[in-house]
Amino acid sequence: MDKIIEDYKITLQRKFFSQTTINAYITDITKFLEFLPEQNLEVIPIEIMNYRKYMKENYKVSTVNRKITTLNNFFRSLDIDVRLKVERVHKRRIKDDFLTDKEYRRLLKFAINEKIRITMIILANTGVRVSELKYIQVENLKTGVVEIENKGKIRTIILSKNLINTLKKYCREYNIKKGSIIGVSRIYVHNSLKRSAANARGGLRKSKVHAHAFRHLFAVQFLKKNNNIAALADILGHSSLETTRIYTSLNKRQFQEMLEDII
Repeated sequence: MDKIIEDYKITLQRKFFSQTTINAYITDITKFLEFLPEQNLEVIPIEIMNYRKYMKENYKVSTVNRKITTLNNFFRSLDIDVRLKVERVHKRRIKDDFLTDKEYRRLLKFAINEKIRITMIILANTGVRVSELKYIQVENLKTGVVEIENKGKIRTIILSKNLINTLKKYCREYNIKKGSIIGVSRIYVHNSLKRSAANARGGLRKSKVHAHAFRHLFAVQFLKKNNNIAALADILGHSSLETTRIYTSLNKRQFQEMLEDII
């Protein structure tokens, strides 16, 4: 079993999965293999429904579906002819946990330092992930074009003139002459955002302040101004429009505004 897991780990690495994703996959697979009697792969077709029942009793639907996807990929890699269907979920179109533009401006005002303030500005104006910040370099400010590699795929993003001017000023002030403009870890961003949110106070919920919230804010603002979901998918690096459609969800206030003048 150890060799099977190790071989699959190598397969994921060759597909350029992040280490965080690989760790999650291996944890899910290891837990499933431990569930099997005597860890015997031949009983998978028999035991898989029992494991599905176990997952449904112990995890949220979203977690069950993530684990099912992991297991299906694992079975496919071993040429095991077993596929589980994901649980059907009614998609919510009303959400109340978006970071609004007003809250974003407030966070900038109360950022704990200039590095995290610039980080927030980049995230909110490009839609990049924290792990992709390293690709935005001083050299890119001349052309306004950035090439980003993620999971073996390369996509191109364009920097706005306002963002270029902001980053040029930051580079001058902090004597950054080449290479990545912002070099930060996920932990640094997470902790700095929470501290900035605490500074901002004024009803701003900490739960709304996280790195992905800025990617979401970018997507919502882009769609509001351009209404081009295909272009947004290209910018964000989504291979499916269904993933991008998450950003078309409305919050409760927006729904109320839409309903206000119906009658």
